[in-house]
Amino acid sequence: MTAFLITTVCAFFGYLLLTAASGYLFLWSKEELTIKAIFAVIVGVVIEGKFVKTSSSMLNLKRWVLFIASVVEHSVGQWREQILMLRAG
Repeated sequence: MTAFLITTVCAFFGYLLLTAASGYLFLWSKEELTIKAIFAVIVGVVIEGKFVKTSSSMLNLKRWVLFIASVVEHSVGQWREQILMLRAG
């Protein structure tokens, strides 16, 4: 049950992040949030045991900090390469 809830919440927030720029100042309509919630529950039912193997693995703070740090490091590296390419002309 915990794996289902974690998967559903992650799916819901993932959809929110992916559609954040679709409205004005990150606002979503009630209908949009309802559809996202329904879709997140469907995703939670379908991939309940595949996304989260144990109930506490997604709640590990150390994993989230390392994941965010690696994403930021990769993004900064990509931006730096693009800036250097633009400057080189």
